[in-house]
Amino acid sequence: MILKGKKHHWGPANRHYHQGMHAGDNTLNLLCTRVLMRALNGKDHYDKAKFLNDYIHFMTTPDQHNDTYAESYHRDFFANFAKGLAPENCAGEEGHDTASIGGLVSLPLVILASLAENNLQATNEAALTQQRLTHQSSVLERYTLELSKLLFNLFQQTNPNVEQLAYEAAQNLGFPADQVVENVCLHQRSDLEVIGGLLSPACYVDQAFPSVLYLAARYHNDFESALVANTNAGGDNCHRGAVLGAILGAALGMSAIPRRWIDGLTAHAQINEEIEQFVAKYASDELIA
Repeated sequence: MILKGKKHHWGPANRHYHQGMHAGDNTLNLLCTRVLMRALNGKDHYDKAKFLNDYIHFMTTPDQHNDTYAESYHRDFFANFAKGLAPENCAGEEGHDTASIGGLVSLPLVILASLAENNLQATNEAALTQQRLTHQSSVLERYTLELSKLLFNLFQQTNPNVEQLAYEAAQNLGFPADQVVENVCLHQRSDLEVIGGLLSPACYVDQAFPSVLYLAARYHNDFESALVANTNAGGDNCHRGAVLGAILGAALGMSAIPRRWIDGLTAHAQINEEIEQFVAKYASDELIA
């Protein structure tokens, strides 16, 4: 039903997860985020049923993307859909890899869309409602709420401190990011001693989200260095990078993002148009400023 024409890439040893992608391409999860953004940009209020229909159409239509990998939540959703379950009931049961950093990638959009209410509880509910369409994971939801709170505070606080907010989120999750950052910087140690040493570089959110918070804290005023460090750490750097970019983008603004990265995106003109529509619909004057 999904990944049409890509089955032969599954199974061979040492096959790259994202075989077939080119520089500037978005992964499947990021392309699904664009599906969500287009649903949010609609003329009427956001309709989760429309999003699910758009998601199903995108995933089951040939030649929509050139990614090779689909996380387990995609596979579980469409296994249930193939059984005849209604789309709103297709999210798979929690498995060992459901709680993945990829499950956080699209949530900044619904978090941002809810900020006009100026209510953290409403923002949390919006994030969880969207996530539960595709994920049944109490483990993942803990990290969703920390991301929601962090982004909410970045936009709603006067002169927010991303370093301190990252430390607070890490502390809530039981990871002493402040001590780790201090130790790494004091001894001029490599990020690989943290991501790959102290923490796994894999997709599992209990390792990947603390890695994001570590990088956000260490490189809190340098978007480019943070994203390069994340890339060089390997593992699931694409989806760690999406979440890290959302946090630092919220803190530092678009001017902090290297222009060549924006211009180098595949379909960057279309992506920019979708973002502009989103901003026009959801961003208040205060947020734009």
